[in-house]
Amino acid sequence: MNQVILKLIKPKIMTFTPSKKQQEAIEKMEDFCLIKSHRTIFKTKQEFDNYFVLLQAKWKKRAKLLNDIFTWKTSFEQIKQKKIEKKEKFYSNESNLKNYAIKYINRYFPTIKQLKLHLSKKNKDNIIVKNVVLNLKHLINEEKLIDSFIYNLKNRWKNINYIKTKLYNKWFDWNLIKKNLNKLNSGESLLIQYNLESKIKYYKNKWKSRFQISSMFIERNEDRELVENILEKIFWENWEKEILKNNIESLKRKKIEQRKIISRLLSKWFKYQDILELI
Repeated sequence: MNQVILKLIKPKIMTFTPSKKQQEAIEKMEDFCLIKSHRTIFKTKQEFDNYFVLLQAKWKKRAKLLNDIFTWKTSFEQIKQKKIEKKEKFYSNESNLKNYAIKYINRYFPTIKQLKLHLSKKNKDNIIVKNVVLNLKHLINEEKLIDSFIYNLKNRWKNINYIKTKLYNKWFDWNLIKKNLNKLNSGESLLIQYNLESKIKYYKNKWKSRFQISSMFIERNEDRELVENILEKIFWENWEKEILKNNIESLKRKKIEQRKIISRLLSKWFKYQDILELI
């Protein structure tokens, strides 16, 4: 019974709320230091004091920097150059570059080539970059990465040509790309009928022309029959002209010149004769 009561009683969380003057003081320092988020609640008085001291130090540093600029002791270009030199010095250390690379891998899941290219921007020493990549190569499983990319792109109704281009742009090994793409049925469309219908209806309601929508989804011949059948089903007679009419009215309300209206509508794949008929 006592254990049940103890579970129901939640411990009270103690907080320290600064006074109005204290809050105004830290907000002014935060604004001066370009800190957008303002802290209002602290766990303890000690935490507030520590934050106040930290802000004061930042405030003094920035005030000195601005004073040096106004008195011509330094310039924004010199400050920028010093920051660049500081970063270069930091990443010139192999251990620092390795720690950065680990964080980059865990966050962005790059290919080995991508990692090497990115680290080369941080450190111009090819030997150090090569050593770091070799030491961390075991953290990157390109086989699993490429499988994951293919799975995600396939679920987004992308066809093989689109997937192939995306994987190539990700710097995957070309032989690995071909090997994994062979697992897909190259002679069939990867588009899903139910999802495709929903997507086409969405674009139709956004006043997209039939030809514009078909160009979005027909990326190879295997997709053509499925897309055309759905378009035939959704775009009944005269609906294309209704969409064109809505587009024309919308552009006219914006007081756009007629020649520009025609140009815009042609870029949206509307037929020239239909445009002239309705404009």
